[in-house]
Amino acid sequence: MHRELWEYVLPPTIARITIVLLPLLAGVEAVWAHLTSGGPFSWIAVAAPLLTNSAIIAMAWRPAWGAGVLVLAGFVAVAAGQSGEYLTAVAMSVGVVFFCCSATLSTAYGISAVAWVAAIATMPPGLEVGGVVAVFVIGLLSATVGRGLRKVMRRNVVLASQVDAHEAQLDAALLAERTRIADELHDVIAHEISITVMHARVLERTDDPETRAGSQRAIVSASAQALTDTRRVLQLIHGRTGGDGVTDAGAPGIRREIDSLAKKLRDLGHEVRTEVTGDSALAGIIDTTLTRAAREAVTNIVKHGAPAMVIDLSLVLTPHTVVLSVINDPHRPTSDPRPGPAFGLARLRERVEVLSGTFAAGPDDGRWRVRVELPTR
Repeated sequence: MHRELWEYVLPPTIARITIVLLPLLAGVEAVWAHLTSGGPFSWIAVAAPLLTNSAIIAMAWRPAWGAGVLVLAGFVAVAAGQSGEYLTAVAMSVGVVFFCCSATLSTAYGISAVAWVAAIATMPPGLEVGGVVAVFVIGLLSATVGRGLRKVMRRNVVLASQVDAHEAQLDAALLAERTRIADELHDVIAHEISITVMHARVLERTDDPETRAGSQRAIVSASAQALTDTRRVLQLIHGRTGGDGVTDAGAPGIRREIDSLAKKLRDLGHEVRTEVTGDSALAGIIDTTLTRAAREAVTNIVKHGAPAMVIDLSLVLTPHTVVLSVINDPHRPTSDPRPGPAFGLARLRERVEVLSGTFAAGPDDGRWRVRVELPTR
């Protein structure tokens, strides 16, 4: 509560210059008038305008403290017989206080100003009714302008914060969209590109016509599939379907995908064993996720595995769950680096967990296993 009482905001730069210059000129003029009046010199008569105007000047940097000093300066002004000039300064400074200071302090300052008006009006020689009315009108106008400007400033601050928040949301949405596009592109074409690269290496290392012809067919097929999948991603991103029957970025189905992956692996010289049990229907997003999981696992085998190994692809469907397993001989590092990102499995784990499934990848009885379990619906 104490901290809130003394909180303040600084006035704009132009207003601060005005707050400094006008009281400075007024204070100098008052002191000069006293010095050149020809009367006896009085320290209190000089101190009163200096203290009053200095308090107003202080409001340019410390509005709350300047307001407090200005209230106390009334005692010096009354003692010096300059109560009229003091009330004018107080009335004009009300707007600065109502703009800069907290509502509690502004209210307290307004009450203090009214108390000084009442005290000085009833204190000999007093004030005329016109003078009292003029002070009240000046103070009321000043307070109205000050509080109105404060509300405008607060509204501008709120609007600016809302604009910043909206821009932050847009930036986050753009980043999420970029990430989604990158994920989609990786998921649909990384596998085909890896197959293409592996068969291109086969072409470099063999002169057997039949092997070369098979690799060339595999390259053409994988390249065409990559183009088709890229088109699917673009159509999905732009929210429209194509006229060639391609309507999404998903795969043709996990059962067909297992057969397709097995053929591609056999073409690369691997021994592949497949097993599909159960016939439960799968939700579209589950089917697509399983297809991408199988592709990612096989892509890693192609990129990091030995030239020939035993690979087991299995799919077990029950009324409530489906389990995909891709098991291969352990990875044996080669001196030939394979292309492609290393974050596919990590991203795949996130997708599986979002769908309330479980994901595991690691050694299993001397072999390497990728296992995905998901609900069928």
